[in-house]
Amino acid sequence: EAPRLVPSGRPTVLHYIGGGFFAEVNRLQEEWPDARGAVDAAVVLSLRGSAGIPSATFLKAFEQACLRLREHNVRLILCGVPPSLHNLLARSGTLDVLGPDNVIVETPHLLESLTTAYELAERRRTQSDSES
Repeated sequence: EAPRLVPSGRPTVLHYIGGGFFAEVNRLQEEWPDARGAVDAAVVLSLRGSAGIPSATFLKAFEQACLRLREHNVRLILCGVPPSLHNLLARSGTLDVLGPDNVIVETPHLLESLTTAYELAERRRTQSDSES
């Protein structure tokens, strides 16, 4: 279960598996962590093992959820993304909203994309903190 609030001072990893993540726009809107009040935070969203193809409606809702994080200076890194989903994100324009460098494609090695994403989130989180 996702936390209700994005914790401050560290990256938080959320992992979704199965087709349910892409199937329910309402679930995304209700369960996405609230970034208000978060300081020095990042979210890593792991989709490794997720099934299904998101609808255009879901992608729009996902973009809005990502933008809400960004409004509060919470960085979002997506990882474990299958190549077919990466291509869909690019075609739909969602990749531009996320930022191409913030989407890590899955690899054959378990936890590799998650480790890469976590390290990137931590690096970005601490870099922006030192730049403030």
